[in-house]
Amino acid sequence: MNSVIIIATTTIFSLCLLVPNVYATGIDFQYQYKETWKQLGGLSPTMLQGIVIDSNDNLYVIDSNNLIKLTSSNEIVWTITFGSNLPGMLYLNQNNEILVIVSDEEIKKYSQLGELVKTWDIGDFDILPDHYIYIDTQENIYITEWIANSFDSTDIIGDVKKFDSSGNILKTYEDMGLLKLKDAKGNLYTTESGKIVKYDANGNKITEFGKPEYRGGIGTFFEHAETIITDSSGLIFVTAGEYGPINIFDEDGNFSGIGEYGWGSKTYGHPVGIALDSQNNAYVTDYSRNRILVYERILLESNSQNNSSQTEGGGCLIATATYGSELAPQVQQLRELRDNTLLQTESGKLFINSFNDVYYSFSPTISDLERESPIFKEVVKLFITPMISSLSIMSYADSEESVLGLGISLILLNVGMYLGIPVVLIMGLKLKRN
Repeated sequence: MNSVIIIATTTIFSLCLLVPNVYATGIDFQYQYKETWKQLGGLSPTMLQGIVIDSNDNLYVIDSNNLIKLTSSNEIVWTITFGSNLPGMLYLNQNNEILVIVSDEEIKKYSQLGELVKTWDIGDFDILPDHYIYIDTQENIYITEWIANSFDSTDIIGDVKKFDSSGNILKTYEDMGLLKLKDAKGNLYTTESGKIVKYDANGNKITEFGKPEYRGGIGTFFEHAETIITDSSGLIFVTAGEYGPINIFDEDGNFSGIGEYGWGSKTYGHPVGIALDSQNNAYVTDYSRNRILVYERILLESNSQNNSSQTEGGGCLIATATYGSELAPQVQQLRELRDNTLLQTESGKLFINSFNDVYYSFSPTISDLERESPIFKEVVKLFITPMISSLSIMSYADSEESVLGLGISLILLNVGMYLGIPVVLIMGLKLKRN
């Protein structure tokens, strides 16, 4: 049995050849799964949606008809219960006060103590019945309004009206998607079907990010994004809704991501809200699983530094040469699988320590050959693509035993692809000649 385990682990972790050592400019980190909150304090959530975190690392979460304040150690501070389920959007102003969208016609502001500070009646604003509400840190209220298209519910393009906190209209932006974010520089980010669009403060289109794809990988969006936020450096974080993914990208359009879709305890189903604490750790509300996933930000060391850090951070010369980008979707998929599933097992950790010694003895040579020969590069890519596709089965692994069991299944599958099929073809050709 021990020999089987060694073979299984070796085969699976050999795929770490495809994991990059550093990210593109501006993204020099990765997110590693930390824990899952299946309960909020002692309560079981029923419909988790929006989430924000104040400067003291207190969390505010929408659960059905409740606004809940939590500490970073998952202890409930207070709960405010409303008469009906909330739409799910909430924001923070520059004073750490909480702004809750109660309905299409009402906004309420609460202090950090849970005391009601102010109420807005949006019904008094000059807006259309179909609209979406966003509030910036200065309490300017942006209303995206549109005329519903009964033939295409994903086609939400309309005017965005900006109001001050007194309800006076300040500006109208024409022909935009749903406004979800105003960053520190005043740039506006909207979500349209399958993409994120960036505008300057005057409403002039700057660029687009992503592409439409159902259940796609990093860099894709299915219909409209749920939440858009930024970290202190200006990187954009977006939850793409049901099935994910959770995208991270910089202003040049370099993508990374957080976690992965699946049925295991460490994966998400329908990520809606996302918020970052003072250490840039990510908290994600999973609407379909009624839980909060916590991911820890880990800084990556550059390839020029010693390779002893490769056990945790992951480094690869071959991946960069093969896929031409350290943030290619295939690479991202493998990195998340390794960090969030495989590295959580003791057998995997033990293997990597010895694996790195072997890998770094030949990887520089292979990566150099790929750069010198486009043909060789395509051969390598052709060889590893079936393995990458087969790895999706590992998203169901959530224990030491399941990792090993599914790993053995992968070995058999890949042996069949790389040895069995060629042998059958060769034998068939020989029989045909005879």
